[in-house]
Amino acid sequence: MGLCVSKPKRWKWVASEALAADLPEGIIRLNAESPPQQLERVKHILTSAFLGSTEKFGELGMEWMHEKWLRPDEDDELWSGPLRQDPGEKAVQAWGWCVEFCMQVALRKGALVVASMDEETNQIAAAAVAFPPNDEHMHDPGFCLTLSIVNQIGYPPACMKESWYKARTDACMAAMKRAHNENASGPHWYLQFVGVAADIQGRGHGKKLLLLMNSLADADNVPAYLEASGERNEGLYQHFGYVARNRYVISGKKIERPMDLNGGVMAMVREPNAGTRN
Repeated sequence: MGLCVSKPKRWKWVASEALAADLPEGIIRLNAESPPQQLERVKHILTSAFLGSTEKFGELGMEWMHEKWLRPDEDDELWSGPLRQDPGEKAVQAWGWCVEFCMQVALRKGALVVASMDEETNQIAAAAVAFPPNDEHMHDPGFCLTLSIVNQIGYPPACMKESWYKARTDACMAAMKRAHNENASGPHWYLQFVGVAADIQGRGHGKKLLLLMNSLADADNVPAYLEASGERNEGLYQHFGYVARNRYVISGKKIERPMDLNGGVMAMVREPNAGTRN
């Protein structure tokens, strides 16, 4: 199996590679050889940040994808607040597996997995996964790498086979792929994940990572791209120079309620040297 997995390649954009090798104080870069507890901490942060909790908002698109496990019997009006109950086992298992899989793709392909350390707790407080400009679709694992990663982390949990969840997952992935292809066809930085630990929010860790991403894209003189959903996230990323180029409703024949809140998933682009809003 290892014969069909390519080795990580050097970035073509040397300017940002130099910056990534000399990160600001308090930010660390992780790789496949990083301590397992650090990688597990990053997985936990990204899983929790996207699903939300009874105290914190999640990412709207991920809440929709896991809706029947997160918000049973709730209607749209209640989606403006945190969850009524903490995420259940199925939601954590399913999204946690997806996060771990994507992390492995990034680590094996030599992309950027970074974390912001909290001075008070000496713990990882926030994390981001990003892919540098490339012409190899680094974020797409392909067949062989997928097999290798599954061999390492295990098969997807059984709950991911539930028909409603699979329909939503497939539709979400298709919408994100279309958004990426239509709005970031040239060289760009792709910010796949960024999340902050719920118990360490408000200390500037998310801001620190987003400013790092801005500096990397500016060094390469290329746009930065991400997908997001919900008014709260749109406002957050707008502050850092991102603009919603297009919106994509997530729907399908087997989906009884489409993801159309705030227009669906947003393709957000930050042009180089766009700065931030005060």
